[in-house]
Amino acid sequence: MIEPPPPPEPRHLAPRTSLLLGARTGWFIPFGDLWARRTPSGVYGVSWSDYSTSGPMLELNAGARLSRHYSVFALWERAWLGAGNGDKGSNTLTGKADHGDTDFWGAGVRASTNPDGLGFVTELAVGYRRARAIYDNGDEIQFTNSPFETRLGLGADFRLNGFVTLSSLATIGFGQFGTIETVSKNLIHDETRYAQADAHAWATFTVGGHFDLFGSKD
Repeated sequence: MIEPPPPPEPRHLAPRTSLLLGARTGWFIPFGDLWARRTPSGVYGVSWSDYSTSGPMLELNAGARLSRHYSVFALWERAWLGAGNGDKGSNTLTGKADHGDTDFWGAGVRASTNPDGLGFVTELAVGYRRARAIYDNGDEIQFTNSPFETRLGLGADFRLNGFVTLSSLATIGFGQFGTIETVSKNLIHDETRYAQADAHAWATFTVGGHFDLFGSKD
């Protein structure tokens, strides 16, 4: 009896391993409390929206594809934020911030259900965030010391060819700032002497893609 020939090896559009370079653009939405202010009457949260509101963002990332379905990456995310609503409890800054910005540096892992076509993609990243709000007169309030910011992303990706993949991604993240300082005319006032940490959060909606470089299909 003649044995049937073995089935052909599957042909993959995605490389098995490669270097990755990617970029995304989208919209950043901050929410939650940046910190909690202690007063004689009690403790109350100070909202991120008191200092900054949502705005456009850009992300650059680079990493390595460990297999067709999994990759690791490092990222830098920058968002340019709108004017805040005003912190009425501040003794050092008056009025409303004119604008703000925030940066996130992190490392993460990405998984795709179908790297050869249209698939569901999941990301998890951990890193460090800084933020600030800037007033018309040059005064700033700066938020730092947040080494374990965590971000979860869910979305879809679609491979165009062996080199280019397009993706859409929604993320949500959370963390705590350990240091809050107001900077006014070269004077630094430590707000954390009258505060305690509280939980802030953010969401983003982005579109972008990445390039597979020096890929191997073996």
